[in-house]
Amino acid sequence: MILLAAPLDEIEIGLIKKMLDGGWKNAAIQFYFNTPERPVNNGRISEIKGGGRGRGVPAATQYELDEFLDHHPLTIARLGKDEPETPIQEPTATQFAVTEALKLDVSADPLSDDIFGDPSLTEVYLELRIAAHECSAMGHNTLGDIAQRVEAFAAALPEDSRDTTVHRIWMRGNKLRMLLGAHDQVAELPDMHLAKLDVACAEALRAVVQAFNVFAALSPKAAELDQLGLGPANKAAVTVSLEQIEEVIDDAANISTDEALDVLVEGINEAKAADDTAFGERQVALVGRSTSNFFTTAIVTGYRLVRDAIGAGVGAVWTKIKDNAATGVAGAIGAAINAKAPALMEFLSANYAAISSFLVTSHANPAVQQFLEFIVKVLGFA
Repeated sequence: MILLAAPLDEIEIGLIKKMLDGGWKNAAIQFYFNTPERPVNNGRISEIKGGGRGRGVPAATQYELDEFLDHHPLTIARLGKDEPETPIQEPTATQFAVTEALKLDVSADPLSDDIFGDPSLTEVYLELRIAAHECSAMGHNTLGDIAQRVEAFAAALPEDSRDTTVHRIWMRGNKLRMLLGAHDQVAELPDMHLAKLDVACAEALRAVVQAFNVFAALSPKAAELDQLGLGPANKAAVTVSLEQIEEVIDDAANISTDEALDVLVEGINEAKAADDTAFGERQVALVGRSTSNFFTTAIVTGYRLVRDAIGAGVGAVWTKIKDNAATGVAGAIGAAINAKAPALMEFLSANYAAISSFLVTSHANPAVQQFLEFIVKVLGFA
């Protein structure tokens, strides 16, 4: 039996298109896609170049291509002896990407990736959406102080699931869990209590939370978030570090899209409002990881600019840094880097100490700290 080679998927075609746009030769592209199980010859790449294959597939972004190349076995094999592999984002958290204008944005991570592969989850999502919108429709007179929370949750459940992310749904749904839990703790008390809800409000909220719990159990991504943990001491430390990083987040408006900034601000506010339950601990864990992902993306982007400016000698520079040797980049190169991304470099240099402290407290990948130190030392920021 002759086994037919698997075709290139749309992600691969998009990456190849971006490489072709950048002037890559067919032979060079082949090395990154060839495997013993699936050979990729010149003809396939020429078909993509000429529009005969993958005509409707858009080219990948530069950020997507950089991510692909940096973690490809061919690239890793060529790293210098002291040069670490480029760190990746924490997968169980909000993902960020970089636009062609070098602004950080929320990465497309559609919930539909979960839903379209599981018809039963599609039905559960629709039931959750109905429950949330019906509860929201009860209005402020019935829902009182939680009306805004319910409305926000309903807004995270659009008709087209491709317009939302599991992290947004989970964070807002998890907050509703906390509100209902706080109510249940005091529901039987005869006296008034800030956490106590009107009976009709509480039951409507309970229906939403129950539907959310079913959804969270069936969605692989949401189920992962339900397993997050920090421990009381680490929860307190991460909460404090998130509060301390708020001023830096305000600065991030210069290097991020409005959506990315909104995700960061909402997350920090939710972490500050998290209670002492397991739900609160998970909320803080998600926000800490998501914020760490934002800084990881900013730092990796800055590093790539520095690395590209240094060129083939970047491995030797890593060794010099390890040996505490002088590492400043020539003025013209440094100026060129700053000219290409002035806002990003200003953000990293001005907030170096705060970002560094946050990365340690939030238990970010230690490699992220290494890359920040590399940028700072090579460009003479500190």
